[in-house]
Amino acid sequence: MKEMITVKGLIKRYGKNEVLHGVNFNVHAGEIFGLLGVNGAGKTTTFECLEGLRKYDAGKIEIRGKIGIQLQTASLPEYIKVKEAIHLFANWNHTTEDKAQLHALGISHLSEQYYGKLSTGQKRRVHLALALLREPDILFLDEPSAGLDVEG
Repeated sequence: MKEMITVKGLIKRYGKNEVLHGVNFNVHAGEIFGLLGVNGAGKTTTFECLEGLRKYDAGKIEIRGKIGIQLQTASLPEYIKVKEAIHLFANWNHTTEDKAQLHALGISHLSEQYYGKLSTGQKRRVHLALALLREPDILFLDEPSAGLDVEG
């Protein structure tokens, strides 16, 4: 099976504190891969290095394909409407919104709502919709259930 992500000897330091110590893993096409660990174990730092959001000190990262990202914490301007955010991200990614996807995520009825008025769970679903817009080959979900109720 084709390797979509290859990480070899990943090292990240914050000053003298080495938080990633030679991390190695591969993720293949069709595989669901998770990083588990206690708070402060380096899960988010690893994700941010993979996503290109944080520089790492040593090692090698190879990503093969388009990525979609749902960050652990993200926010949009309080006074942007959901439909405006989706339109903006769709334009950035040279695509269009998928109304069926918005319906499947339970947010199609929120199009006229302001982001700042949404519940945490609604915001997380909007973030997921934005991550899926460009039909990524690889989807990064950092703490995907944070702030969601059981039904969410």
